[in-house]
Amino acid sequence: MTQQPIRLRYHLVLLVLAAVLPLLVFAGAAVYHELRQHRDQFESRVLDTARALSLAVDRQIVIAQSISQTLAGSQYLDARDFAAFHKLASAAAEQVKGGRILLFDLDGQQIINTLRPYGAPLPNPFRDSRADLRDANYPDLPLGSPGTVKQAIATRQPVISDLFLALSTRAPTLSINLPIIREARVLYILEVTLGLEAFTDLLRQHQPPPEWFGALFDRNNVVVARTRDAEKFVGKKASRDLIERISQGNEGAGTGGRNLEGEPVYIAFMRSKVTGWVAAIGVPQSWVNAQLQRPLYLLMGGSMLLLLLSVAGALLLGRRLSGPIAALAKSAESIQRGEPVAIDNLAVFEVQALHNALVSAGEAAKASAAERERRIIAEAREAEAEAARDAIAEREAVITTEAKSLARLNELSSRLWGMPTLSRGLEEMLDATIELLGADMGNVQIVDPNRRVLVIAAQRGFQPAFLNIFREVTAEDDSACARALGSGKRVIIEDVETDPAYEPLRPVARAAGYRAVQSTPLIASDGTPLGMLSTHFREVHSPSEPELRRLELYARQAVDFIERCQREGALQASEERFRLLLAGVQDRAIFMLDEQGRIATWNTGAERLTGFRYEEAIRCPLEILYEPADRKAGKPDRDLQAAAAAAAAAAADAPYEQEGWFVRKDFSRFRANVTLTALRNEDKTLRGYACVIHDVTESRRMQEALLESEARFRLALQDSPMVVFTCDKDLRFTWVHNSQPPVTDPARILGKRDDEVLAPESVRDLIAIKQRVLTTGIGERREVVVPHNGENYYFDYGIEAIRNQAGEIIGLRGAALDITKLKRIEAALRESETRKDEFIATLSHELRNPLAPIRNAVQIMKQPNVSAEHLQIARDIIDRQLNQMVRLIDDLLDVSRISRGKIELKRQRVTLKAIVDQAIETSRPHIEENGHRLRVSLPAETIYLNGDEVRLAQVLSNLINNASKYSEQNGNIEVAARLQASEGGAQELVLSVKDTGFGIAREHLGHVFDMFSQVESTLARSEGGLGIGLSLVRALVELHGGTVEAKSEGIGKGSEFIVRLPVMETKSAEVEISTTARLMMLGQP
Repeated sequence: MTQQPIRLRYHLVLLVLAAVLPLLVFAGAAVYHELRQHRDQFESRVLDTARALSLAVDRQIVIAQSISQTLAGSQYLDARDFAAFHKLASAAAEQVKGGRILLFDLDGQQIINTLRPYGAPLPNPFRDSRADLRDANYPDLPLGSPGTVKQAIATRQPVISDLFLALSTRAPTLSINLPIIREARVLYILEVTLGLEAFTDLLRQHQPPPEWFGALFDRNNVVVARTRDAEKFVGKKASRDLIERISQGNEGAGTGGRNLEGEPVYIAFMRSKVTGWVAAIGVPQSWVNAQLQRPLYLLMGGSMLLLLLSVAGALLLGRRLSGPIAALAKSAESIQRGEPVAIDNLAVFEVQALHNALVSAGEAAKASAAERERRIIAEAREAEAEAARDAIAEREAVITTEAKSLARLNELSSRLWGMPTLSRGLEEMLDATIELLGADMGNVQIVDPNRRVLVIAAQRGFQPAFLNIFREVTAEDDSACARALGSGKRVIIEDVETDPAYEPLRPVARAAGYRAVQSTPLIASDGTPLGMLSTHFREVHSPSEPELRRLELYARQAVDFIERCQREGALQASEERFRLLLAGVQDRAIFMLDEQGRIATWNTGAERLTGFRYEEAIRCPLEILYEPADRKAGKPDRDLQAAAAAAAAAAADAPYEQEGWFVRKDFSRFRANVTLTALRNEDKTLRGYACVIHDVTESRRMQEALLESEARFRLALQDSPMVVFTCDKDLRFTWVHNSQPPVTDPARILGKRDDEVLAPESVRDLIAIKQRVLTTGIGERREVVVPHNGENYYFDYGIEAIRNQAGEIIGLRGAALDITKLKRIEAALRESETRKDEFIATLSHELRNPLAPIRNAVQIMKQPNVSAEHLQIARDIIDRQLNQMVRLIDDLLDVSRISRGKIELKRQRVTLKAIVDQAIETSRPHIEENGHRLRVSLPAETIYLNGDEVRLAQVLSNLINNASKYSEQNGNIEVAARLQASEGGAQELVLSVKDTGFGIAREHLGHVFDMFSQVESTLARSEGGLGIGLSLVRALVELHGGTVEAKSEGIGKGSEFIVRLPVMETKSAEVEISTTARLMMLGQP
């Protein structure tokens, strides 16, 4: 074996490499040691960063725990002042970035949430949390965290949660749950939720190079915070590599893992001892490699530079030595080409001698080559002329064949448009294709769109056995047509005996007598496969390129023909379905009109509706259906013109609709909705109308009856205090008629529940009733009380379930009758009954009291030898007790007369002084008996009143007696009068009676003038009374056109009664002061 020679310059290069390579190996070992040290420093730095990050997270948690522990000791919780605690917690929540503070009771109900106003409805994580429910954006996070709240209750220790979705915000959240313990009992759970932004800021603060990224994971390996793409990955599981690595220990660092983006990274992590979370620092492996490989690249660059310089020197020296040798080789090449060669002076003597010898040999070979070249040129020219003649003949044959094929295609195209059926056209197409390709047999298959299989539609040259095998072909079969169907491209099998995929069908091919086959798919313009055009050859064969181009034209023609046939078939089927549809419509007349408005079609529904048979209606104008008055007024023509105008104004054929009365064949009237649509050609010319008539006589009658019934129903409820309503299954109001306090606007409660309109505790019974009926389906009726703003509202409440046709409960309907007034009337009647009973008891007591002294006095008078003094005493007793009884009976009679409107006032001009004197004279015994001091203060001028002197004196004496009766012994009573301007501008008299007695409680001031009312209802009082005196006072004052009112600061602070009466006139005069008027003191010496 001859060894390939090596150039001289390459020998020199090998010599240089042998000297330089040892130096390069030594430098590489030094760089490797430096790389090891640099990598160790890098690993230590990344792990220290992860540790610092973990400590920072622990500090953040400790701060949140400190806040929660401070809040847990709040005195507001001890006092259950949740509103004040809400303000305190809201202020504390501002110290936690993105955080909020919640307070739970032991049932999991949120009491406070600083993100919501105090008192707003709050969720219950025990009830509303769903461990099995996942948010589409956070499939790895549970909804709510009732587990941490329950754990804090059970362990009585603070619990730090993993990442979860908050119930109120549906945002990823972390929380610290602290049990609030008082007297060794857990009362509440305080939860401080932490915003993820704070942890993201910590990560950014402990991430020195920008290429690094930090992440924080909870105990479930879910991303809590991340410096890169936080919005995308927070709430997602960590990568599988990281989960596997952090499961091996509490801290570590190394390569080989991938982050969530799939990028190879160097990972360092540290698990927190406080929270159990993992703080991780990731560094892209590409960045690490770039930092660590920089010294290596420097070494390699320097080594390569040194090596290149050494090689360049060796090459330069080699070129100096090999130049003459190259010149010698060049001269030899010139001699070989027959070119002249000059004899140059070369640097190497031996090379120069060889050069001279080559030049001499070249001159001799040149002459021989020239002769041989002349002979070859002559032979080549003759061969070129023969090839040109053959090419021209072949081209003429191709052009002739192309012309025949195009003529045949044109003829086929013309014939296809006249083919009556699809199968006949496909047979013509198949015959033309077999002729085009010179095939021996073939078939055309059509795609069944429902089953996506090929079905033979036309064939030539095949026996029934072959047709049975290929009756249906799917894309999964091994045949050529199946492969073409699956790929959508032409398949040519030049020899079925050598095609590996055709092996299962070779027995079929041998039986049918073909050796080659081609299948061309027929593809619609939208890419849908329509069929397959296949030809078969008895011998091994492959169609030429020109044949395939012509076959493509034939296939396109076949596609157009198939699509046309399918469109025509679909149109015919659609027309048939439309005809059957119109024939099946029985409740509407649907027909066509020509452009003159004459009936062109007539369906069964039209015959049924109008009574006109088909032969009677065809060619008749539309006006046969109009009433005579409408025909006379030209309404049919106006309707057709309106329909044409509506279609012309719209972009598409727009309908014209109307409703009115029409007539049948028997002249009976019916009300119908008529839709007329003008139909236009592509050039916008009118070609007719489509008319639809719907008989609405019965529906309008039912609609009017329904409206009348609804009007009667609304009229019945209009002035009724009854509220009628319906609710859905969520107990939200869907319809409310009428309204009563405490809700006066029905629109305000639509779509809401009872506890969303009123306080939840006030409607708890209502919701319970609704829930029971919704559950059991059994209606209820009962009386309910709804407290609101300090008042009770009473309703006679009835409710029942609403069911659908399937019997399922779909809501509730009910009625509530406001019986609040009835309840208050009942209470007033009960109170009146009580006062009546008290009055009867008091009356019997007051009437019985005088009888006992009278009976005793009578017994004394019956005694023999009774002294005159004792007889006088007995007579005085009888007289005094009879006067008391007469006064009581007179008061009763006065009250009776006033209540029946039978009392008559003897009005006259009377002075105030006369009234006061008479009243004091009447009340003097009471005042002196109790030792009271009476002070009277009257104006200096004479005041005249238009009234009954006796009745006005009775008013004042009743007030003075009342003051005396309800004052302790030796009390003070003051009667004062003054003039003042009334609201109308006229003067009025203000007369007051003021005492220092027992006083009146504030809650009794409004009832002191009621009949039979007594401030202190006890029969043990020595003064007694029927409780009608003040009622009589008010009645008499009002009969005089005045008013009376009572005032008192409370029990033990006395009372004052003020009477206001209109004044006739005043007169200045010297007023005579007597012992019973102006200013007198009774009960004093």
